[in-house]
Amino acid sequence: MVTLPDVNPQFKGGDSGLMKWLSDNIQYPADCLSEGLQGRVIVQFIVEKDGKLTGIKALSSPDPRLSTEAIKCVKKMPAWIPGKKDGKTVRDTTLATVTWHNDGNKVTSGPQHRGVAQKTCAC
Repeated sequence: MVTLPDVNPQFKGGDSGLMKWLSDNIQYPADCLSEGLQGRVIVQFIVEKDGKLTGIKALSSPDPRLSTEAIKCVKKMPAWIPGKKDGKTVRDTTLATVTWHNDGNKVTSGPQHRGVAQKTCAC
């Protein structure tokens, strides 16, 4: 694993493409919505040299049902553009944050790269 790539891995279509993909593919669990559960799930994964995502797991979550849905959604993602170090394609660990808001069924989400502020949008 590379400590810090020169170019971070990214979703094809960039951050706005990621936000759209997540908003089109994630489902707020009905039981969590009715119970008023909300909060932030941080999902970690490795973007492999071929862009496939592996090692997908939730690092933190207010409820296992929210993390299960976030992980399920990340597992369905298409391949990413891998990171680069010294011009070479490398594997790299990336974080994605999914924030569940129980106010009108909103979900906000965004990628996080080491040392880069989270980008969020209403999805």
